[in-house]
Amino acid sequence: MNVIYFAKPPQTLTSGTFIQLLLFFIPLFLFLIFLLNIIFRFFIRSFIFSLGIILILIFKSLEMLNILTGALIIIASIFIAISFKKTRTAQTSKIQSLKLKKQQ
Repeated sequence: MNVIYFAKPPQTLTSGTFIQLLLFFIPLFLFLIFLLNIIFRFFIRSFIFSLGIILILIFKSLEMLNILTGALIIIASIFIAISFKKTRTAQTSKIQSLKLKKQQ
């Protein structure tokens, strides 16, 4: 016996309940993080760009998105993501091996 539960989506973002909004935005946010993580191979940058995309979607649904707010969100996301630098595993492993040699 198959039972399928169907929750009717709200007409607008402002008329939706908190649970409905969470059930929509959390899976979308996680999907964007993991999709962008395939491209960037750096979780923090993927997280930041996903937040930027979600912010753009929220502004669009509230009809507050214009060229200025969209550009500011994109520029802020890029600058914040660039500020996080990826540590190289090859360099850290070399440093650890040099420390071990000095200790011996």
